[in-house]
Amino acid sequence: MSDTQPLSISLNLTDISTTVPLIADGTMAKVRLKNISQTERDGNPVIKWEFTLVEPAPTTEGDQVRARIPALCHLRHVSQEFLMQKMARFVDGFLGTGDANNKKGKPTRPQFNAHVVSQMIGTEAMAKISVIKSKNPIMSATTSPP
Repeated sequence: MSDTQPLSISLNLTDISTTVPLIADGTMAKVRLKNISQTERDGNPVIKWEFTLVEPAPTTEGDQVRARIPALCHLRHVSQEFLMQKMARFVDGFLGTGDANNKKGKPTRPQFNAHVVSQMIGTEAMAKISVIKSKNPIMSATTSPP
C-alpha cells in the first residue's frame, strides 16, 4: 500500500439502499424511551422524544423494521395547550399516571422536570405510530403502559 492510497479495499456500493423504511401509519408498537431533549426553532421550544423499537414493526412497503431501530417524535410548540396535552399523554404512557383524581385510580401525573425524565428513560410503552410527511418525516405517538 502506498502513501497516496490509504485503502486496500474496493467495494461495489451501487446496489446498496440507504433509505430508511417508514413504519406503517397506525401501527401499534412497543417502544423504549431512550432520551428526551429540548431545542428551539423560531423562538419556540421543540421537545424531541427518542425511542427504540422493542419488537419488530411493519413498514409502509410491507417489510419489517427490526427491533432496536430508533424512532423520533418532535413535539413542536403549535400552541401551549397542544404541547402540554401531548407531553402529559406521553408522561402518562411511560409512568402509568393520569389526571388528578382520575376514575381509574392511577397515580397523579408528576411535574415534568429533569428528575422525572431520568425516571422515564428506559421505560417501555405501547405507541400508536402516526407518520407525518414533511421534508423530514417524523413520528407522532400516543403512548400507554405495556
